[in-house]
Amino acid sequence: MTEITLNNDEHIEYLSKDLGLIVSKEHTFGTDALLLADFASPKRYDICCDFGTGCGIIPMLWCRDGCGKEISAVEIQEKACSQLTRSVKANDLQDKLFVYNADLKEAPRIFPCGKFDVVTMNPPYKAENAGIKSQKENEKIARHETLCNLRDITKAASKLLKFGGKLCICIRPERRAESAAPCCSLTRKGSVAVPCRGQTRRKNGHNGQKQSFYIQEQGRFVRRNDKNFR
Repeated sequence: MTEITLNNDEHIEYLSKDLGLIVSKEHTFGTDALLLADFASPKRYDICCDFGTGCGIIPMLWCRDGCGKEISAVEIQEKACSQLTRSVKANDLQDKLFVYNADLKEAPRIFPCGKFDVVTMNPPYKAENAGIKSQKENEKIARHETLCNLRDITKAASKLLKFGGKLCICIRPERRAESAAPCCSLTRKGSVAVPCRGQTRRKNGHNGQKQSFYIQEQGRFVRRNDKNFR
């Protein structure tokens, strides 16, 4: 990792001896992102995209582990994009990891249809009108569905995934049923989205209490006449 200029509120989290990620108080990462990156586990030659990438922890972990041939990271917040762009340059990953400062709803206009093998997102956990909204704008965007919701995510992914591709997301267990309806967006003419697998994990919250979250593979595109489709 080459030398890099950091802002006052930033520091480097080393993901390995030679790979570092710029994080700040506003844009950092938690256990759920680490588990989602591992759960998705792209193959070596997969073309991947991480929606709402934040500081870029998921694509950077993939780079560390040799996952993915080409990785795109989409993030609407400019400061987070600045952090990741500088991390990419400092780690000499310009030929593999590409950062887009954009709304994920606009992703189908940026990328060609059927480009990706894997799409991930660690989406806002709370619906727009659920719970007490954070006062800080970056926290509000990250935790509440103020700029996107589950349907927006699946709609964009349905246009960008290849046949056989997968969308992996991390949600709260109580929203599992709610996430099933947007999965219907993951359909195309002559194809169907097949539910795959999921895992329930727990972590320590800020108040010391255990918090649960659910990581799921939202669906794979297979052709309706695929012999493996049931």
